[in-house]
Amino acid sequence: MATQAACLLSLIWLVKGVEIGLLSRRNITMYHVNPANYSGLANKNTADAAGDATFDIYGLAAPSICHNGSSKPFPGLCDNPEQAAPDLVTTKVLVEVYSNFSEYGRCNICRDIPAFKEFNCTVGEYICTCGDFTNPYVCNSTEVGFEDIRKVFGSSESAKPKPGDDVWKFWLYNLINRTGGYWYSMPSKGENRTWRQLSVIKRINTTCQHERLEKLIVQKGDKSCFQNCPNPSNHTTDCYINCLFQALLGKDGGYVLDPADGLSGMYIHSIVCFHMYKYSIE
Repeated sequence: MATQAACLLSLIWLVKGVEIGLLSRRNITMYHVNPANYSGLANKNTADAAGDATFDIYGLAAPSICHNGSSKPFPGLCDNPEQAAPDLVTTKVLVEVYSNFSEYGRCNICRDIPAFKEFNCTVGEYICTCGDFTNPYVCNSTEVGFEDIRKVFGSSESAKPKPGDDVWKFWLYNLINRTGGYWYSMPSKGENRTWRQLSVIKRINTTCQHERLEKLIVQKGDKSCFQNCPNPSNHTTDCYINCLFQALLGKDGGYVLDPADGLSGMYIHSIVCFHMYKYSIE
């Protein structure tokens, strides 16, 4: 309980710091997910505990999203190495930030696909792009990028799913409104100028983390829902993933906005945070 309390207190401290616009140097606990052969934070995205919980848990829906058509909420979701690589690790780090925040950049591993051609990036290296999805450009700020995901994906009218939309669009909207969270982008040009990594607190195997998170979510859900799936042991089927998100967001979580049932946002990101204390691969 003490470790979960410490994790949540650090989250509360960060919220207050962002609200009052702190410009002085401050230390922020961040999390990032990447294939195991990458290290450091330069040109990578990070998150606070709640933002990491959102990224991790929504990633559990990827098998259902990606085998049910090409329409996706984010370009590259289904072939993103930070979602699909077999050797993913999640790292908890302490970062010192000493500048204002700037526009958030979407940092990804450059790949030999059309989406990256216009940026002339090196395949296998991280690149951060800013702007909207229709007019992206390579970020050029030295300051840490910041995004309040609830404001961007949860509160705007354009983000709200409409009746008849796919269930995963409701899952994303409802999950983000329940957990909230902040995402950051760490520009390589700003390393040791506007930010620096102070320490690596813990590094864990992301697959193991997801398996344990699933077990905790399943324990809170309707056991008969999972048992009635044609193949209950296959965790990538639509049936299993539907049951998983019903446990998270309630039975109506894939059809209505802001459902009342399911797990609280505080509980969701506290179990993600707790696993960063309990398990390690180092």
